[in-house]
Amino acid sequence: MHKRILPGLTLTLFSTLAPLPTTTALAAKPEAQQTQRIYAQLDTEHLLALMKAEGYSVSLDQDGDIFWKIDGINTSVIVDPKGKSVLFYVGFDNSDLSLEQINAWNQDKKFSRCYRNAKGRVILEADLNLEGGVTEQRILNYLKTSRVSLSIWISELLLPEEE
Repeated sequence: MHKRILPGLTLTLFSTLAPLPTTTALAAKPEAQQTQRIYAQLDTEHLLALMKAEGYSVSLDQDGDIFWKIDGINTSVIVDPKGKSVLFYVGFDNSDLSLEQINAWNQDKKFSRCYRNAKGRVILEADLNLEGGVTEQRILNYLKTSRVSLSIWISELLLPEEE
């Protein structure tokens, strides 16, 4: 179809243009190009099932949050009440970490943060925002990133090698 928009200019429109691929299809490997479910919201039970399917040692605690044992350390995974974000959380009561060490972690590392709360506990956290939607693979990657962050945090800050 041709449409004259100004004297001497013609705009040609094609009705047989192929649809553009979705972001999910562009990012996927060719052999795995299948439609992935997009999560704009998540509940605790569904996340618990995903984690169990991945082989993680998880259960529900008395508050209804996910209790996740990682290398003998008790952690929590908390889905916000609206299901729009997930929080990985672990706290330590008896830590001699200085504010300089905590600040160094926050300056040097991505994807998690460390701080000392009002009660003096040292906290490590990581967030997953579901606004706009994420794939199941992104959720699983977030869990892996949280587990790896804790492992690195422990080896670098709680159990540093003697120099």
